[in-house]
Amino acid sequence: MEDVDEIDAKLLSMLAEDSRQSYTDLAKTLNLSDVAVKKRIDKLMEKKIITNFSITVDQAKLGKALHSFLLLRTNPTETDSILAELRKIPDIGRISSALGPFDIVIEIHTSKISDLKRLTEEDIGNLKGVIEVRTLIMT
Repeated sequence: MEDVDEIDAKLLSMLAEDSRQSYTDLAKTLNLSDVAVKKRIDKLMEKKIITNFSITVDQAKLGKALHSFLLLRTNPTETDSILAELRKIPDIGRISSALGPFDIVIEIHTSKISDLKRLTEEDIGNLKGVIEVRTLIMT
């Protein structure tokens, strides 16, 4: 576990809230220089405490308001090949391996139930080694 001081903790909190903030804005809030903020961020990235800067897309505004998770139970010998095949499907968002009754969790945004059904039954359900697919539609 990496130790972070109080300033780094505040910096991480500020970046988590809005990673687009300039060094100048961060520096003003933290009472540091721009250079000091840049050095701290570089150090946090070097230590892999900060691994990337990302965006969150409002999928509903792109016409994909149906937010779902698929839980897959797989044949353990096929899990790696299933993960590779899932990464090729453009409609799939996040894919995670899991421990417990399900081996893979998939996050999907679609525009309608029929798209979700096609993905679940045809694209994913037919992959070799997929034993069970459970669908959770988020509200």
